[in-house]
Amino acid sequence: MYEFLGKKNQLYKFNANCKQEEKNGTGPGSCSLNLINNKKVLNQKTILKVVNDTLNKYYKNININEIRSTKSGKILESIAKIQGFDVHPTIMNNNDFKKENSNVIYRAFSTKQYADNFINGEYRASSGLSGTGIYVAKTKAIANKYASDPLSVILTAKLKSDAKIAKIEDIINEQRKIKESIKKSFEFSNDEKEKLLFFYKDAGRTAASLGYDALDYDSTSEFIVFNRGKLIIKSE
Repeated sequence: MYEFLGKKNQLYKFNANCKQEEKNGTGPGSCSLNLINNKKVLNQKTILKVVNDTLNKYYKNININEIRSTKSGKILESIAKIQGFDVHPTIMNNNDFKKENSNVIYRAFSTKQYADNFINGEYRASSGLSGTGIYVAKTKAIANKYASDPLSVILTAKLKSDAKIAKIEDIINEQRKIKESIKKSFEFSNDEKEKLLFFYKDAGRTAASLGYDALDYDSTSEFIVFNRGKLIIKSE
C-alpha cells in the first residue's frame, strides 16, 4: 500500500507495509524503497548504511577518498541486491532474440568460466573511470578489443524493452543537485556527509540508487548495466 505525498508521480510506502529491513524510521514515508516515476529510489539513510557496512568489511583504517581498487564495486553489489538487480539474465534462442526490439550489446570475458559465472553466478560489479557497474560494448568491434585471448568469450545481449536507461547528462545533473543538498543538510554529521558524497561521486552508483537499470554514454562506446535481470543473452 502506498500514500501520495503531493508531488507528481511520487509515492511512498506506508511504514506498516515495509519489510523490517527496509524501515529507517516510524513516519509514513520511512521505507528505504520509495517509488518515484515507477523507479525504486533508495533514500540516503539506506545508502549510508550500505557504505558503512562495505567500509567496515573491506576498508578498515583506509581513508575513504583513497579507495581506488575494484572492491569499491562491492558497494554497488549491495545496492543491486536491495534493488533486486542481482537476478540472473534471460537466455533466449536466436529467433526469439531477433524479435526483441532493442539494440544489441556485447560483453567480453577472458574465459568461458567467467561468462558462465556472469550468467549463473553471484552478481559482480566492476569499477571504471565512467562509473561502477557491468560494462558492455555497443559494438562487437569494441568487445573484440577485450577478447584477444584464444579462450575469450563474447556474449551477445539486449536489454529488455522495459529497462529504464539513464542518460549520462541527466545523472551528472542529479549528482550535482544531490551533492548540493547533502552539503546543506543538517540531518547528517560531517563524517556521514563525507560518505554520502563519496557514494554520489560515482555515476554508476548514483544511477542504480535512483532505480535505473542501465546508464548510456551517448558519445562513447560505453554502456553500463546495473540490473542483470534486464539482460537477454542470446544462446550460442
